[in-house]
Amino acid sequence: MNPVSGYIRFDEIQLNLGNGNISTTGSTLSANINGMAESMVQGAFFGPNAQAVGGSFHAREMDRTRYIGIFGGNR
Repeated sequence: MNPVSGYIRFDEIQLNLGNGNISTTGSTLSANINGMAESMVQGAFFGPNAQAVGGSFHAREMDRTRYIGIFGGNR
């Protein structure tokens, strides 16, 4: 089971998350982006009930096209 799922979407592309992991000792998460030559998603949960998340990501396709950014959200 993958405890980290979802996507980061732009007008040009949707980056689907895979191989995710949530730390059992902290409030952090990590994942890869499916179909990329190289990728990493890192983030952390914030607040008393982990109601917010923020982090960064990067990905590189085989043709060297790169996607780099930050994200945030809450429930």
